[in-house]
Amino acid sequence: MMKKVVKGVGARLRKLRVELLEMTQKELAQALGVKQNTISQWEKEERDIPTAVYEALATKFGVNINWLLTGEGEPLLKPRGGTVKKKTFMRV
Repeated sequence: MMKKVVKGVGARLRKLRVELLEMTQKELAQALGVKQNTISQWEKEERDIPTAVYEALATKFGVNINWLLTGEGEPLLKPRGGTVKKKTFMRV
């Protein structure tokens, strides 16, 4: 049985990748340990994003998972005493 893909999460993942992380699909795929076409399928909402990937996005890039799932709140969590800046994320 297929899982139901959360509507809108693909568009938010793409927005996050392009506008905030400034990464290509290939770069994000390498950082998450998946294939580039998997990122494409997630963005097109053809496949569900595994829980471990949500955790990696939060840990590695400071992504607000609530925003990614619902569109509510800010896309990135702010570190203590500052704001998140583009291109300051850990790349693996």
